[in-house]
Amino acid sequence: MQANNKQTTIKDVAVSAGMSVSTASAILNGRTGFSAATCKKVWDAAHELDYRPNARARMLRRGEPLNAHPQTHILMHISHQGGQSLCNDPLEAHRALLLDEGAQAQGYFLTHYWYHQIQGFQCPLILDRLVDGVLLGCPHAEIIETLRDKIPTVLMDVNLPPEQTGLSVVNMDLPSGWRSLLSRVAACGRHGIFVVRTPDYTRMFERGLDEAMEATGQRPQTAHDIYIPLTQATHYPRLWEVAERIANAVRKRLVSVLIAPNLSAATTLHDMLANLDVRFPEELSMLTVNYQTSPNSLFACINYDWTVLARTALSTLLARLDNRHAPVREHLVAASVTCGMMLPAKKA
Repeated sequence: MQANNKQTTIKDVAVSAGMSVSTASAILNGRTGFSAATCKKVWDAAHELDYRPNARARMLRRGEPLNAHPQTHILMHISHQGGQSLCNDPLEAHRALLLDEGAQAQGYFLTHYWYHQIQGFQCPLILDRLVDGVLLGCPHAEIIETLRDKIPTVLMDVNLPPEQTGLSVVNMDLPSGWRSLLSRVAACGRHGIFVVRTPDYTRMFERGLDEAMEATGQRPQTAHDIYIPLTQATHYPRLWEVAERIANAVRKRLVSVLIAPNLSAATTLHDMLANLDVRFPEELSMLTVNYQTSPNSLFACINYDWTVLARTALSTLLARLDNRHAPVREHLVAASVTCGMMLPAKKA
């Protein structure tokens, strides 16, 4: 670090790194296309010399008004913290890494904020306007109202239409996934659906489900709504009640298809129903949505593609940074469908 009080300039950084001023400036402004070694030299020199960019000069070069918010090349991903801790959560870790890598490839640094509704929205980076744009992965009105019209924001995996929020949104195409999966179910001669619903997942999980059942000629025979969240204490006893109802309906030949909201509930119900002598797939087929990063070989699933979802969300946000007045819309990412071991042979 320099010992005198002279403010370090971009020229000082370039000389120290052995690069041209244009190269040093481009790298420190997040431009891509330079080798890792070149970038390291420039960043090492900037840190060693305690270089601090002149926000006023940057804004003048870009033709921005001096009272505008200066770019920081920092993006934020805001997600909902449902439990007490995010430790040992492979899905959140995988999603965070996908977004980190995608942002860095575009010359941005991504930071994460885990929102807990009880604590409220406490984020100094947003308050101090140090964030260029936000990927918002939770549907809470408190955050939407805070960010809208202040910071470019794109919703990711949130079942809220653009006309309601005024924000663009990127989602998996679950309606197409349900139509595809239920068409395969109908081709096997299966009818009579039991849908298990929980408030934690129902808004996204059920998206397009009723329309798909109608389009494929399926009609749910019965439905069980669990109105309390499935915690560790309530998960087993509440699902056991559901399993007994399903087994009874299967014995009466009223139900041959079970739709569960997620892999956790599906796995628990499968084990319970097997203990109640329900046979898979001879008597019952199980369908669910796989939100995880790895495929499931047992259940018939609509599978999330987090790689494409993250890439599409980032590109949508960066486009919003370039043009804040672009029309808002929903971007749908195709979901894959796998049948696992849950569908019998097609009906002749």
